[in-house]
Amino acid sequence: MAAGSGLNCFSNGTTNISLEGDAYIDGKFIKLTKKPEELKVAENIGRATYHKPFLLQEKATGKLADFTTHFTFIIDSGHGDGLVFFLAPNGSLVNIAIGGGGKLGLPVEDLPGGMSRTQYPFVAVEFDIFQNTQPSIQDPPNDHVAIDINSLKSNITTTWNGGIDKAKLNSAWISYNSSSKNLSVAFTSFLNGTNGTQVEIIRYLSYMVDLKQYLPDWVIVGFSAATGNDIAVHRIVSWNFTSTALVDETTMNNTQVFPPPSPSANPKSGTSSIRLPIGLGVGGCIILAGGLALVWFMFIFRKRKAVGESGENPVVNCLIDDEFEKGTGPRKFSYRLDAAQANKVSNENLE
Repeated sequence: MAAGSGLNCFSNGTTNISLEGDAYIDGKFIKLTKKPEELKVAENIGRATYHKPFLLQEKATGKLADFTTHFTFIIDSGHGDGLVFFLAPNGSLVNIAIGGGGKLGLPVEDLPGGMSRTQYPFVAVEFDIFQNTQPSIQDPPNDHVAIDINSLKSNITTTWNGGIDKAKLNSAWISYNSSSKNLSVAFTSFLNGTNGTQVEIIRYLSYMVDLKQYLPDWVIVGFSAATGNDIAVHRIVSWNFTSTALVDETTMNNTQVFPPPSPSANPKSGTSSIRLPIGLGVGGCIILAGGLALVWFMFIFRKRKAVGESGENPVVNCLIDDEFEKGTGPRKFSYRLDAAQANKVSNENLE
């Protein structure tokens, strides 16, 4: 693929998204889980990753990459169970046998005595819509966003109202600063405003973590979701990811040995929120330079057009831009949703 080439996105024949489990592309979205009538068994697990690995760390220097990602998603119908954005070792696969329900497709295995272990390391941001109280998870009572490191006992959690019952279109921004070791998350949430109106707010979550203590040099990035007895359809509507370019001086090994989990991360963290008019919440996709601070996310967010301002025909476009430099993996790619299509997606009865 030449740098800067344009592609139709999330089409059934796309080759730059790797799908596992129940995940599939229906021509409009990545569907990580299926509708109830499509299921043969109760548990429903799907994973979608970018088809090329991402160089997180230079082996020679130990330098970590900065990265940013923005995606929009819809979780429709019942509260089961949620989705995650994750980083995991290159070559790792979803484990259907253990990843269902509250595991959200992550490789956490239950052990006797309420213990658990991870089959390979991961760092994930979860959007959880079901309270799982088993010892290996211990969710809070409400829908929530959390950061997970090698465990489903989240390192930090904050409440979230994603408008699941109304299939609201949600946005999330995730940024990692390799200098400060700050993993930052911003995400939409919905509150009831005055006079019966609904207000969209932006909430924040951050956690200090040195990713090189937990992940190998080469990682994959993507999404996973799962359901149990309660079913929900988890859709990825648009996605972009940008990172700083690093150099790998060795030949990439596609079958890496997964190291054992590291000790707990440094628990420095924070949460906050900002109110925005609901019309600003579902504009077009944003392409961001690697390593930008989370405040830059929100500056751009405030600049986005209100829904319905675009006069263009609704179309989902894919822009692959400058990411295929030899040996560095995906530096920038974007699955773009324009404002008119976003408005349609958030209000129509999705099939």
